[in-house]
Amino acid sequence: MNENRYAPLYRPPSFASMPKGVWWETVAVGPMDYNMSGMRPELPRSTSEYPFGIIKTDRALTPDEMESFELRAV
Repeated sequence: MNENRYAPLYRPPSFASMPKGVWWETVAVGPMDYNMSGMRPELPRSTSEYPFGIIKTDRALTPDEMESFELRAV
């Protein structure tokens, strides 16, 4: 699988904060993602540069998808 990594800018990743039909998973937990930090202690912690962690997707997102869902390529 091709790993495309993104950082959510304003909220933790969830099913409603990603484009429909895109497979994704959290690869690093951010200091502001309180739900994930307790549920996934095995994941590395991201720095304050990525307050809501880092996700990877199964495909590259388009610029429109990144803008609409407030994601930044990492």
